[in-house]
Amino acid sequence: MKFLQKTIFLLFIPFLANAQITLEAIDPGFIFKVAQDDYIYVKLNQANNTLDLHDFNHSLIKSVSLPNNVYAQSIYQFSFFSRKLFDCDSSNIEFMALVNDTTLAFPYQNSLMVIREDGSVLLDLDSISAAAAFSWDGVRHFIHNTSNGAKMLVYSQNRQRSELYALCGTLPISYKVQEIPFIKGSYPNPAKESIEIEYSLPSTASTGKLTITDLKGQLIKEYTVNHNFSSIIVNTANINSGTYIYTIEADDGSRTSDKFIKVK
Repeated sequence: MKFLQKTIFLLFIPFLANAQITLEAIDPGFIFKVAQDDYIYVKLNQANNTLDLHDFNHSLIKSVSLPNNVYAQSIYQFSFFSRKLFDCDSSNIEFMALVNDTTLAFPYQNSLMVIREDGSVLLDLDSISAAAAFSWDGVRHFIHNTSNGAKMLVYSQNRQRSELYALCGTLPISYKVQEIPFIKGSYPNPAKESIEIEYSLPSTASTGKLTITDLKGQLIKEYTVNHNFSSIIVNTANINSGTYIYTIEADDGSRTSDKFIKVK
């Protein structure tokens, strides 16, 4: 019996050796599907203010220079990497950048850019909320494949209207875009005694927090928010005049920010 147990154990060792999982790379970046059976690694290089695109052999394809070196003062979200969604030339890779730039003037600091791998900007929209359309599953999407090609629906904050853009190609894959908290507005802005901030949390989150900071990042106020209400009134009478950043962060980790001005 002992001989049989040893034999089974020895026969099992080569199987385990062949089934080992090996470490392939350190910090390779995020994986994106840019076309059928075509994937890339994408890694943000903060020191050079570039996005580094690598193939699946981890060879550098391209370092894309990002417009305006404001990373330290901005929140970037990169998505929709594709060879044929925004640009009909399939030899290029394009992607979307959602930028929340705290260096820009009040009241509109959100922008949406479509950038090609050579660094050229194909589209630049300011004061944009890119989460305006709802899908059948109740999740916010803003790019959809349709029978008439891909469509992108955004909301312009300064023009107070939705805008529909026809895109050149189609999404390389159907997938859900992560929901983020949606700031509907803040009134009055500039504020004196108080300001009401309207918001909605992602369906994937149960609660969130609203934080108010000054431009140096110092925390001024913090509140808990949830789905029971769609707005919160903040007392601003006891804070100094100036510009403040308010951020809503859901408990699933998603977040979005905007600005308001306090006046005497």
